[in-house]
Amino acid sequence: MNLKKDFHSDTAKRALKRDWNLVCEMDIDHYPTIVMFNRGHDGDGLKVSGLHTNEVYERAFFEILGQNVRPLRKPSLEDFMCHFEFVATKEVAVVYDWTMERAEKELKKLVLKQKIERVPVKYGTFWRFIK
Repeated sequence: MNLKKDFHSDTAKRALKRDWNLVCEMDIDHYPTIVMFNRGHDGDGLKVSGLHTNEVYERAFFEILGQNVRPLRKPSLEDFMCHFEFVATKEVAVVYDWTMERAEKELKKLVLKQKIERVPVKYGTFWRFIK
């Protein structure tokens, strides 16, 4: 019920109007399209249309920032689990650039340390941090 109410709210209407104005202003005619802005500069936004490799999005990101940045070091798996508390094996594999097998192996190590527990679900496995 709240979704229907929210869908017709003034806030949703204003957000849709802003999005539509941006579509028109940036001449967006392909989907997906990502538009990036740098709040630190008053320059124009940068539009990337269509599906691309991560490298294309990274270059666009660096261009809009006006500088190259280095990603932060990834947290330990235990810290990651503590922060997010309930994650899928696939999420861990993606975040750490591991295979599914490696992710499962590393997660099982935390199970042995009694830091997390395995939560089997219908289509995979989730892992819950033990507080």
